[in-house]
Amino acid sequence: MALKDNPALPGASAILLDRDSYVDDAKSYRTEYYRIKIFKDEGRRFADIEIPYVLKVDEVVDIRARTVRADGTAAEFHGEIFDKLIVKSKRLKYQAKIFTLSEAQTGGIIEYSYKMIWHQHAPDVLKNPASYRIDGVYSIPTMQWEIQHELYTRHARFALHPLPKGNLQWTLIRAPSGAGIVRQPDGTAVLEVKDVAPLDDEELMPPAAFINSRVHFYYLLSYMGTEAGSERYYWTDLGRRVQESVEAFIGHSKLVQQVTDQTVSPSDSPDVKLRKIYARVQQVRNLSFEPDRTRKELKQENLKENSSAEDVLKRGFGYGDDINCLFAAMVRAAGMEAYAMKVVARDKHIFDPAVLDSSQFNAMVINVHVGNEDRFFDPANRFCPFEMIPWSESGVKGLRLSPVSSLINIPGHHAETAVTRRTANLKLDPDGNLAGKFNISFSGQDALDHRMASYDEDDAGRRKTLETEIKSWLPANAVVEITSSGMGEFAGRSTRGGNDIVG
Repeated sequence: MALKDNPALPGASAILLDRDSYVDDAKSYRTEYYRIKIFKDEGRRFADIEIPYVLKVDEVVDIRARTVRADGTAAEFHGEIFDKLIVKSKRLKYQAKIFTLSEAQTGGIIEYSYKMIWHQHAPDVLKNPASYRIDGVYSIPTMQWEIQHELYTRHARFALHPLPKGNLQWTLIRAPSGAGIVRQPDGTAVLEVKDVAPLDDEELMPPAAFINSRVHFYYLLSYMGTEAGSERYYWTDLGRRVQESVEAFIGHSKLVQQVTDQTVSPSDSPDVKLRKIYARVQQVRNLSFEPDRTRKELKQENLKENSSAEDVLKRGFGYGDDINCLFAAMVRAAGMEAYAMKVVARDKHIFDPAVLDSSQFNAMVINVHVGNEDRFFDPANRFCPFEMIPWSESGVKGLRLSPVSSLINIPGHHAETAVTRRTANLKLDPDGNLAGKFNISFSGQDALDHRMASYDEDDAGRRKTLETEIKSWLPANAVVEITSSGMGEFAGRSTRGGNDIVG
């Protein structure tokens, strides 16, 4: 109670005094406890508590909280707890339990705890691995601990009690100095840390969840024994399994061969063949770029799930991976090597091969080998011109699904492939008023990013987005009017007079 500031981080609005996180995989629950000291009025925002969970998958129970006022008196929380929708998809609703400790004040302490039960239990193979024949190297993720908090952490303890017969393994990423996981006699993994710096929110920083100090836990199943499962074995074996399903989809179809022969000419160079096939594949209706549909709408359209590249051609529609696999099938039919690649789009995640978790992969590109050159394509991105892949899929490592699958690097783009050009014709009059017109054009990755960001908006929405972006380049009191816009450029005009910019 006497603590007035954080000596390790003077001027902070609050400090996380203590955290205790306990996970029991055998009983399918975890508990969390937080104790926060408030130093400044702005630190009172930490009294607005959010506990995220997935509806019908998780259940949050036993929420308890209290406030210790600056004078040492305590107030138990008996207020209302609300449910807040965060994200809704076709299959899941990501929600949060929210409540506010209204008694929180500068110089006081807030405490809260809860229990989260999950209803998806571990598969039987983890409970009784000796009863199964393991034909490869499998990693089944369980818990992820994020060690760094938004606040400076004075002390935190994490513990995970594993399944009794499960082969629990972990990867420790950017651990605080001197921190390490200790295995207790009953198998519980424990990590205790002190004086952990906060994770600062910086402009243009990578996703916070992937630069945080963290621990990834997983259960390892391997035909080579309980300790096997190095990065090399895991990713190679995963590539083998995924390749089997992808190759079954690509197939060797007479229809694909026939359409390819109609699309390209034997006299075409490899580059011309690729361009023609790319254009043909992008004619397929891309369901990934259409608004979410209700089950009733999908049923009315009778959009069946594709099981092969031939289905994509016959039906004329497909999702992103379907279209990329069709491209690979037609490239092979034209006599060239083509392989699917699983990649991690770096605008959402950062791939770490030390984390044996296949769910890191969230995108697909196609690797075409022409001569001695590897080239990369993503025709499933409706706005991608030939031989360009999105920035987020370049400069990353991916898993190539070839006969001997391997992790390879996709080259990054050069700066000249992402250009914004601004030109203006302005006049300054004797009274200090600035008036004129300007033109802005986006090309390459800049154009692709803008199209991707607003593909599901109408014209009014796109104009509003562009106006907001232009305003960010100008003084705070700017008013911008877009006079024309097109696929490649848009024009605007503005006048500055005194403290105002009008257009």
